[in-house]
Amino acid sequence: MRERVSSGALRASSVGLLLAALLLLPLLLAPPAAADDPPRGVWSATLTDEPPRRAWSAILGTARARTALLGQRGSDEAERIAAAELLGDVTTGTVPEATLLAALEREQAPRVREALLVALGRRGRPESVSALVAVHRRGDPFERGLALRALAGIDGDVAMRELVLHLAAPDSMEEAVPALVRSGARVVPAVLRALREPPTSGAAAAALGALGDARATAPLVALLRSEREVDRVAALEALSALGDARAADAVAARLDDAAPRVVLAALHALERLGDASHGAALLVRTQTGSVEQRSAALSALVAADPPAGAAALAAIFAGVAPELLGSARAVLVDAREPALATLLAQRLPRDAQPDVLAGALAALDGGAGIAPLVRVASTAPAPLRAAVVGALAVALRSWRAELSAGALADAHDVLAAACATLPPSEALVLRALARDARIVPALRAALTVPTAPERAAAALAAAALGAEELAPAVIEALLHEQDPEAFRRLADAARSLHAAASIAPLLARLHDPETAPEALLLAATSLSRASAEERRAFAVAARASLRSPDERLRSAAPRALALAGDRRAARALLAAVRSASTARGGTAAAPSFAVAAARALAALPAPAVLVGALAAESRAAADPRVRSALLDAVAAAEAGRAYPLDTRGTEVLYVRLVLSGGARSDGVGVDVRLDDGRVLRRRTLPSGALFVPDLAAGVADVTLRTESSVASPRP
Repeated sequence: MRERVSSGALRASSVGLLLAALLLLPLLLAPPAAADDPPRGVWSATLTDEPPRRAWSAILGTARARTALLGQRGSDEAERIAAAELLGDVTTGTVPEATLLAALEREQAPRVREALLVALGRRGRPESVSALVAVHRRGDPFERGLALRALAGIDGDVAMRELVLHLAAPDSMEEAVPALVRSGARVVPAVLRALREPPTSGAAAAALGALGDARATAPLVALLRSEREVDRVAALEALSALGDARAADAVAARLDDAAPRVVLAALHALERLGDASHGAALLVRTQTGSVEQRSAALSALVAADPPAGAAALAAIFAGVAPELLGSARAVLVDAREPALATLLAQRLPRDAQPDVLAGALAALDGGAGIAPLVRVASTAPAPLRAAVVGALAVALRSWRAELSAGALADAHDVLAAACATLPPSEALVLRALARDARIVPALRAALTVPTAPERAAAALAAAALGAEELAPAVIEALLHEQDPEAFRRLADAARSLHAAASIAPLLARLHDPETAPEALLLAATSLSRASAEERRAFAVAARASLRSPDERLRSAAPRALALAGDRRAARALLAAVRSASTARGGTAAAPSFAVAAARALAALPAPAVLVGALAAESRAAADPRVRSALLDAVAAAEAGRAYPLDTRGTEVLYVRLVLSGGARSDGVGVDVRLDDGRVLRRRTLPSGALFVPDLAAGVADVTLRTESSVASPRP
């Protein structure tokens, strides 16, 4: 879909000029624009593949919107959609609910009906309950979901009762559970009552597990004694989701259940709830039952009693149960128990993918895998050293606080020696990940080498190292860089090192989609040295970028506005979230953008006057990440304090793309989408390795950008 173009020519005949004058008259008579309104008097062309909704909503008034929706004069679909959005905005004043309900009853166009349902959800008024129930009974699947979402935002017993009733309907059960979860703790008593009724007990258990309220533990334990197998399975799954260890013994008692599905559900629940007291029973289950049950028992045993689990895994690798070898390896790789360090080190040289086991060692809690990695990196044959060197760098970054100064220095020496056989650019990146400050002179020199991939790698290393003495060299290199990948990495490094750059050259980069997001973000953190004119130019560019057709730039714009502390942009950010919520599919249509905009609202924070609108939008948001960020924005606006825009953690996203044609000197282009709304454009190192450090969670969606012969990504 093409978005609005920020500039364009307006051709008009004499009749058109008269029409333009008539349209401008209300603007000339209108009161002055608010500080956070876009500048007036600027014409722009709109080129879209769908009706221009924003253009209508800019000129519609409340009375005219009512007229358009109720069909009292001719109106097209785009105008009716804009009217629904306007009347659904809780900041536009008092609007009788009957207007939206009457329009919903007579409207046939699916897109307008969806806009009306979202508007009713934003408003959250009890008068709309019966109409929403009627829509759920006869609407298409998407409309039914919107209706239940709207019901979830309405306070009162009537709406709550309707949501609970839908737990018993097979065609709406899956939609009713998330709707109840959206309603929060207020629905727990009603759902607990539904738990006692066989038609709704299974779905009620699922809702209670997702709600995470400890009041549900005892009733769910009681449900384990139900005669219905489906209820016992649902109760076990809900108790696992709750994570209340008080239920562990009752869950373990279900290991002797006659129903195989119940036994399997109990094993999965004990993986989270069990402890060493359940080790003996779990060990027995690793030796009896189906392969699926034995595999689940193995996972639960490692989690509940790690030493016993390690011994069971070792026995399987020794040949006791060859049918469980695949499961045993998966458990060994996925678990983070320090008790597995010795077994991982023993298996690493024999495994077909030693780099995968090395990554598992790096992830062990408390840095328990560092010592084995250091031994392998210092004594193993060269091919094996090359397989573990990346994992060692990741482990040293994640767990450096767990090491003494002497142990850290020794590990840095081993890593430096192991990197000696690697390409210099990759060696610098790995040593920077491990925060080996001795590479600063080499990095400063590498920023000026003639080959762009090496400059990009040096900039990546500078950002990872975080040595602020490199800031002047990074800014100097940035001013002259022409390669897009090197510029992106340099801009990231400058922000990481708290270095400011000149605004004008950065804004000039906004015309290139390959560098625009990084340039905009660096400009946002460089405004302290900007003139008033440059600040205005940045604000205009950042707000225009909210409408960019490029996903990366559109998702970077909210972050840039938040980094700049531009609270006047709050309404524009709220409108951006609203447009994503209104699109068919909800925020799934543009998840990164909607998440970024919602998080920016919490980080500014938004003015207190927008609390009602933010709360209304949280009711309409489909994506739980967007909803959570909007609720944070409500709390931030009420308290007048900002939520952090970035949550830094100790996780390192480490992916190696395996190229069937061998290494590429320029790496492989990928886009990395993170849960916080960031969309990062990266090139891997020549070996195919990709590192994104300091994440709160090492999970991301990595998408290839270029055609290449890639066999598979290895985590």
